Amino acid sequence: MKNIVKTLLLCSLGIVISCKSNPPSQTIGPNKLAKINVRKSIPLNSLEPRFFFPKHDSLIIISNYQGEKVLGRIININTGEKIGEFMEHGRKTNQLLSVFSAGMINNKMWVYDITGQRIVSCDLSVSPERKSSIYMTYPLNISYYWVAVDKFNNVYATGNEKQTSKIDIFNLNNQESISSIGNFNDMPTEYKSTPAIWRTGQQSFLYLRPDAKFAVLAGRFTDKIDIVDLTSQKSKIIRGPDNFEAEYTPIFQEIDTVFSFNNKSKHAFLGGSATQEYIYLLYKGDYHYKEDREVTKKVLIYNWEGNLIKCYIVPHGTAEVTSDDLNQTLYLYDRIKKNIQIAHLALK
Repeated sequence: MKNIVKTLLLCSLGIVISCKSNPPSQTIGPNKLAKINVRKSIPLNSLEPRFFFPKHDSLIIISNYQGEKVLGRIININTGEKIGEFMEHGRKTNQLLSVFSAGMINNKMWVYDITGQRIVSCDLSVSPERKSSIYMTYPLNISYYWVAVDKFNNVYATGNEKQTSKIDIFNLNNQESISSIGNFNDMPTEYKSTPAIWRTGQQSFLYLRPDAKFAVLAGRFTDKIDIVDLTSQKSKIIRGPDNFEAEYTPIFQEIDTVFSFNNKSKHAFLGGSATQEYIYLLYKGDYHYKEDREVTKKVLIYNWEGNLIKCYIVPHGTAEVTSDDLNQTLYLYDRIKKNIQIAHLALK
């Protein structure tokens, strides 16, 4: 795997960087705050889903390798029983070494394998006996931190350490032609000689509106949210509730410079999902050195105009989140209780 981010998980003496800017911040008032009411939970035992997608009465789950050959499973929501499986772990064509980002388009799932540097798609409407019709593998010319795919096989990618744009766009069948949206024009002067470190601090999750007219970038180390109009290429930057920038220490080595956390480094957004109406973001807003840094207690819901609609207080172990297409049901993976929790949404 090509190296995207050289990150040292340590506190070091050196230059501490905090890059300040002031896009609008939205506080969470009492009228926006609500506690989630779980109405059903599905036990997963030892299974740890990376992503999951509701489809009628089923949940389609994709996981990283946990010692089993198959990474994809279909579970009946009502009974919790496994009713199907797909996508094998491995190095061969149509197999996956890792699951880093994923999505569903109608009955087709795509998965970004960052280790194998490829995207594998699986058509779940095709009979498993016709395996040659189910899978497609697309090796990627460039490795990115995060990607999303639309129904036309266009890829929206972010987080390559040499990337000067916020989003690269290319088609899986023509990767040589790359269009770009946005740029890191607010890079501090002291980072002009080591731009990869600055870009690491700005690294984001990327979620696509289903009609592919908008995308959202949600920062990992700053609570910056960038909503991008993919037609006009204009963007709107807003803040999460704490309005903080990425804090880190560049470690200057003989060959290159690496990104290092320090005692002021925070984790902002931990993941999320998007529907045609809303953006769902898991929010942490706490220090990197905290032991439970990969779980959260808040789900922030925004519309595509950037307005905060609701902040749900969720179970402490929540590590992944998605909703149905109608924004009526919220699905949460609780890493502590090892289950998927299902709750009713009231957004209107």
